[in-house]
Parts: sequence; structure tokens; C-alpha cells
Amino acid sequence: MKTLITIASFLSTLFFVSGCAFHRAEVLDQKILANKKIVFIYGLEDPLEIKESVSDGLINLGFKVTENKAEAELIADYKHRCYWDVIHYTCSEINFFLTDPKTKKLVLKSRFLGDTLYTPKTLVADMFKKVGKELQENAVQPLISPPGVNRKH
Repeated sequence: MKTLITIASFLSTLFFVSGCAFHRAEVLDQKILANKKIVFIYGLEDPLEIKESVSDGLINLGFKVTENKAEAELIADYKHRCYWDVIHYTCSEINFFLTDPKTKKLVLKSRFLGDTLYTPKTLVADMFKKVGKELQENAVQPLISPPGVNRKH
């Protein structure tokens, strides 16, 4: 009986801890995102590999990541609050932004807030899944159709 109570307590704690998270992605200007694909990422390499995870996420969404800020069409920036939690790092907050460097206009933002058992790399990957879904839901039709394609008006 004591073992059953311990297991039930552990599972309810696990559910509570992993379920207390908020994540949102918001596309603010889909037209800019549809036309600009070269991204410079601010940030330093770190032991949590967040910059590397952000780069992987952008590449998976079809962006090209550059180390040359001058050729960038978009600027990516992120902020995170992570800490060592007994056996691994955990993050309680990750914010991600994409900005048009010419207009200084924020075109995409995403925010994770909460405590989970997931690693920072997993949280960033999940963030980009949500960003990808948001990009698909807000997709803009191209203004000019490719040759041989008739657009319906």
C-alpha cells in the first residue's frame, strides 16, 4: 500500500510539474517572413547549446543561417532563464524574436514560460514546432504565381 501511494504521489507530481508551462508563438508580419530567409543569430555558444538549437530550428523551417550580419535579411535574438536542477539544466523561460534589421520591425515572437522536466534543447525544438505551425496557419499567398500556375481570385 505504501508503495502504491509513493508511485501515485510521484506520478501526480510529474504530471503537475510537466503540465505547468505556457508556450506561444506569434507571427507579426508574414509577408516579410515569406520574402526574407537569411538570418543572423545574436548570442554566444553556451553549454546548453541554445544558440545551436535555435540555428537548427531556423534551418528546419527553411531559413539560411549566416555568421555575416551584413548579409542578413532577418536578425534572430533569444533570451533564456535556465538553472541547474539537481541532475540537469532546466529552463523556466525562453523568449525568441525575429526582427527585420532595415525597418527594426519585430516580425515574429515566441515565448515559453514555466517549469518542465524537458531539456533546453527539447524546449527550443518544441518552440520551433509551434513557430512552424504558426507560420503555416498564417501563410501568405505569393503575389506572383510561378509560370504555368493559374491563381484563383
